[in-house]
Amino acid sequence: MRILHICAYTWEIGGPARTIYDHTAEAIRAGHDVDILSPVSPGDKLYPAPAGARVFACRRTPLVSRIYREFSWELLRFLRRHIREYHVVHIHGIWHFGSLAPFLVRNSVPKVITIHGLLDRWALLQGKWKKRLVTALFQKRLLLSADLIHVLNKSEEEDVARYLGRRPENLVRIPNGIDVSEYAQLPPKGRFRAAFDLPEDKKILLFMSRLNKNKGLD
Repeated sequence: MRILHICAYTWEIGGPARTIYDHTAEAIRAGHDVDILSPVSPGDKLYPAPAGARVFACRRTPLVSRIYREFSWELLRFLRRHIREYHVVHIHGIWHFGSLAPFLVRNSVPKVITIHGLLDRWALLQGKWKKRLVTALFQKRLLLSADLIHVLNKSEEEDVARYLGRRPENLVRIPNGIDVSEYAQLPPKGRFRAAFDLPEDKKILLFMSRLNKNKGLD
């Protein structure tokens, strides 16, 4: 099977890039071919790709991409030439040009959309007028016409149902997996405290996410 992931595959994007990395690594181990299509701007640092995967970087179109996120003529041209070579197109996130472009090209390739939390109440308030316009023009229709809407948890499932006004039949909840082999050999307990000279009775809070106010770190 040939799989195409579409997302800004950069360090700046946060969690989705890591999700794509893990999905890609597992798919390659299972014998599939995987490509990653990413819009980029000058200075962006691409996320590393698993061995055997190909990353196609397409330049964002200046000015237009400021109005419509991730807009890229190069990305659209790539899809026009190559989308029919794939068995599945996996779109990560919404509200950006990469989530629209596969629907602009005539094709019958199955399309999966992973929401990545972009329909929660906080996210909908960011750039509110643009999202309302995109919603009115096409966003709901695209979600309903996708072959699969993928959410990670019950909260995302409720976000989709609230946004669409009902729970769509093409929605499935599949949590992210964990490669347990990475934790087969753990460092000795107390190593972190020793490295930073922290006393045993001092509490430690672990925040494991990108630094963004919607994560609730404050």
